[in-house]
Amino acid sequence: MLIPSIASTIRAFVLASSGLALVCAQDRPLASIADEPGQAPPSVPKNTPGVSSLSISAYEKPVAAQLQSAVAAEPPPFVPLNLKDKYLDSVAKVVSVPQMTLILIRSGMDQSQIKPRAWGTGADSFGVRVASRLGRSLLRESVAFGIRAVDHEDPRYFPCKDTGTWKRVKYAVSRTVVARNDSGGWMPAYSRILSDYSMPLIAQLWRPEPFKLSRDLRVGSTGMGLGALVNVGLEFWPDVRKRLPAFARKYHVRGETTTTASAKP
Repeated sequence: MLIPSIASTIRAFVLASSGLALVCAQDRPLASIADEPGQAPPSVPKNTPGVSSLSISAYEKPVAAQLQSAVAAEPPPFVPLNLKDKYLDSVAKVVSVPQMTLILIRSGMDQSQIKPRAWGTGADSFGVRVASRLGRSLLRESVAFGIRAVDHEDPRYFPCKDTGTWKRVKYAVSRTVVARNDSGGWMPAYSRILSDYSMPLIAQLWRPEPFKLSRDLRVGSTGMGLGALVNVGLEFWPDVRKRLPAFARKYHVRGETTTTASAKP
């Protein structure tokens, strides 16, 4: 007799507790339940007595907010450059402040080493060397732009979306010989390769040294190496900018883009 009485008592207690919970749930606003930290809103059928559609919307709002945040977290779609933008990019690479600074530095080094010797050592000789360096830069970008106009290459650098320092370094170096096309896919970077190796050969038209293929190929390989270093800088520049003071974070590096790309061509 003792066991059935205990079972009856437990059954009565469970029924009473369930009824009390149902009454409290109907009297309490559903939004306050969903607002409690660490608690997910339960699933409530829309035909539940005592629950209005306004209360059900309180359950749907967190879900909608999560969907909106997920959509916002997706990378922006790839937008190709038109021919005008590609031309302006080539012009910017010639007359940008870093490029002009590099031209003056390398012209000063040529002046100090008297290279080429036929141009002398005076002030006018320095002007000739600056003009030669500027002409080489303009020639390189003109060849690159002409190739991009034909094969539809994109001149921008697209950061790697993988993590890991070495993965990002290998990705950045590989982008020296691989480029995006106007369709968003990957292709060989013909514009960089051909412009870097053809520029020294064409520049011999105004330079006094005799033609030497090994020297010109070395100059082209040096240009490719500098391009790889620039890509590594563009890859890690966003990380460096985050550590800068607030007034310096607004400055962007030429060639930087916020569109991410897959690390696999």
